[in-house]
Amino acid sequence: MRRLFSIMLSAALLLGSAGATLAGGKPTVDPVPFPEEGILLPGGVFCAVDIFVEATRNTEKALTFPADEDGDVLQIITGQLWITATNVATGEGVVLNISGPYTVLIRPDGTLDITFFGRSVPVQPPGFIVTSGRVVYVIHPDGSSEILSQRGSSTDVCALLGA
Repeated sequence: MRRLFSIMLSAALLLGSAGATLAGGKPTVDPVPFPEEGILLPGGVFCAVDIFVEATRNTEKALTFPADEDGDVLQIITGQLWITATNVATGEGVVLNISGPYTVLIRPDGTLDITFFGRSVPVQPPGFIVTSGRVVYVIHPDGSSEILSQRGSSTDVCALLGA
């Protein structure tokens, strides 16, 4: 499941990076999509029970800069992303603002170096945590990920949903 989120995030972020090359070396701005059908987080991976997540507001945009001499591509993501996380068993839900902002450095080998500022959800099972503050996070080419550092507070969404 962590790999699924990593792949989805990678695909969304790389969508914008393709535009930078086509724009003749000028930065581009592209929407950052969230799956229209939502995301089911299966029980036992993040929370004890199934959690369904859907975007209720998404105006996020990626400002993508042309690749530098090393092939690294920088993206700055801003805008609003509000999600609703629902405990599938009880129907209890919570609305969360995870609007960031954040930066992504896309490395030629597929590594994503992400720095979250503000409210965000660095995907790191087990647990479903919303952070407030600075989080440095990396997604490796094999889909594995790790939080390298974190400052600020965290909210356990599983606990909020009784999951």
